[in-house]
Amino acid sequence: MKKSVVYGAGNIGRGFIGQLFSESGYEVVFIDINQELVDRLNSNGKYPVQILDPRENKEFYVENVRAVNGRCLSVSAEEISNADIMATSVGVNILPEIAKTIAAGLKKRWRDGNTEPLNIIICENLIGANLLLAQWIGNDLDTSE
Repeated sequence: MKKSVVYGAGNIGRGFIGQLFSESGYEVVFIDINQELVDRLNSNGKYPVQILDPRENKEFYVENVRAVNGRCLSVSAEEISNADIMATSVGVNILPEIAKTIAAGLKKRWRDGNTEPLNIIICENLIGANLLLAQWIGNDLDTSE
């Protein structure tokens, strides 16, 4: 099964990106620092999404999900290293902090012989966030590796 990684399991991460990846046939792995949320996602393997509509409210479950704690660099980097696609949804101020982990995941990916590109969808409220994140990741990459 294809695997997606979503860095950030907040409202946008779970309510939009995780749902989209799940409905597209991906296993969804969230990276988040809220251990209670990580434990709940791992325990249930799914989470509810509510659609509020003036005519009819709907609730459904996003399934085939799990999570890891973003404070553990090696575990987070491992998940990133073998992802088929990735997204960030952490908030603009946190992007520089996750760049090191993304870089570590890319390094592991390359060491393991996977040279396929990893598309990263950046769901942040900042024009040019892609360029900034690329720069921060680049700062943690050594071209000799």
